Amino acid sequence: MREIAREAGAAAPQSPEQALLELITSQALTVSDVIVRRDIASPSTVHAKLMLLRRTGLVSWQLGPESRTKYLQPTERALEYFLHSGRNLQTHRGQ
Repeated sequence: MREIAREAGAAAPQSPEQALLELITSQALTVSDVIVRRDIASPSTVHAKLMLLRRTGLVSWQLGPESRTKYLQPTERALEYFLHSGRNLQTHRGQ
């Protein structure tokens, strides 16, 4: 599917993990803010993907001042991933 979309010049569909990571790196959000985003996936899937991103070291969270709210943050590893992806995209476009 992604190959077909790439050949047609369309953007490849994103996985929920990619969509979440892009969302988290673009703005300050809480876990609750992200879980209700049905445009990405169901709440249970979003929660599972957040846990996966955390386990793989791409996302961390910090407790808010009241120690109940968890704020999502991309890790250095996530930022390096996007930097590397951008380089690959620029190289691919230049060919």
